[in-house]
Parts: sequence; C-alpha cells; structure tokens
Amino acid sequence: AFGKVISTSPLAVEVDQKLKLSASQLILTNAVRDFKVSVTTDAGTKELHIHLALTPGERVLLLCADGGQKYIILDRAEAPS
Repeated sequence: AFGKVISTSPLAVEVDQKLKLSASQLILTNAVRDFKVSVTTDAGTKELHIHLALTPGERVLLLCADGGQKYIILDRAEAPS
C-alpha cells in the first residue's frame, strides 16, 4: 500500500481517508529512520549518524504485516501514476 506521512512527532501515516496509522502500528526500516553506524578508517573507528527520518508530506511504501495490525514502512515512494 501507499501512504502519506501526516505527522512525525508522533509519527502518523494516512493510507486513505478511513485508515490512519499511529506510531504503535508502524515498523520502520533503516531506509526511513535516523540511525548510527560504526565505520573503520585508517584513523580508527568512528560512529556516523545517518539522517533518513521521514518528514510530513512524504509518500511511503507500506507492507501489511501481523494480519493488518502492523505496517512496515519499506521506503519512500513516488506518487503512483
């Protein structure tokens, strides 16, 4: 399914006019959230902060899980034509 981010704090996604998903119903992948990762360089190990958090108005690609009780936000999506 496709959805639209309507709020980020707390996170909420609208799938259609009848279905609005709250943060407790959403599972985020690393493609749509901020996270930290450790990398090793010649100078040693460093921690990088990756900024990929969603913003209001973005369209997202959702996968229904747990019998429709949860939705996984897989990635950002272009508007379907």
